[in-house]
Amino acid sequence: MKLAKSIAALPILLTVGSGCSDSYEPLPEPDFRLPDLVSSITSEYFDEEYIYDDENRIAKWISSSSSLNQKVSCVYEYPDDNTITMDLSEQVFFEPDTYLRHFDVSLTLDNEGKITVADGIFNYTKNDLLMLRKKYRHEFEYDDSGHLVSIKCTEWMANRDGWDMDHPWQWVNTLTWDGDNLIRYEDYNGSSKPQYISEYSYSGIPVAKHKPNVFPTIISGYIPLQLTGRFGKQSEGEVMGRTVTNSNGNRSHNEYAYEFTKTAAGPIISRFWEYRDNGFEIEYRVKWLKSR
Repeated sequence: MKLAKSIAALPILLTVGSGCSDSYEPLPEPDFRLPDLVSSITSEYFDEEYIYDDENRIAKWISSSSSLNQKVSCVYEYPDDNTITMDLSEQVFFEPDTYLRHFDVSLTLDNEGKITVADGIFNYTKNDLLMLRKKYRHEFEYDDSGHLVSIKCTEWMANRDGWDMDHPWQWVNTLTWDGDNLIRYEDYNGSSKPQYISEYSYSGIPVAKHKPNVFPTIISGYIPLQLTGRFGKQSEGEVMGRTVTNSNGNRSHNEYAYEFTKTAAGPIISRFWEYRDNGFEIEYRVKWLKSR
């Protein structure tokens, strides 16, 4: 596995000479803030772009993959201080067909800005023909430290009268933390037993304050919201390994390595690698922005 490398940013030296005039313009104060907003993540297979509004809130997220023939687009709006709306479209192209998963979601926030409830409508179409329609709710529970510890999922199928509210489909996903690191995520995926169990290992000492990769991913449109703290605290350490076990006992394992760039405010992750146990390797390049 590649070891994480360190790249020192070249300092910019400013010199001020004395001139003939008695007046001068003071130099602007140096900006020692840490870049804290992901601008883009690119690789050979995936490209992601993050767009923010003037209040540093995620406004739009675009993810595309030409090799997988898919495109994801999500628009976020903030009608009031306690609500975020999310319009998520996931398109997959298999000639001659186009498949679309569409989520229309309203997210409710607590007083600290964390998401507590997501109410959504899900439509699945093939060539604009509706194949499946669901109403769903995700309820998020946090511990006293601000860590997400459970996600209660409820779904209702469509019927002739609207929704079959008398027959909800429910399950609860659980998250286990060791200090400030997530170590286990149990995804029941509509069953009475976990269908996927993800276990995470970490570096001994955290290096970068902000991480470009989030675990776990519940639905794709939640990724930018997780990065900006809308689902509570993210893991403090860099994830070095992830093992996923399905209900049949089959396992897959990924390992991760990071490259850090020094800034005046501290190190940032400029690249990271994902190594899969099937020999597949992906290098991701990260660009950052500073909050306004």
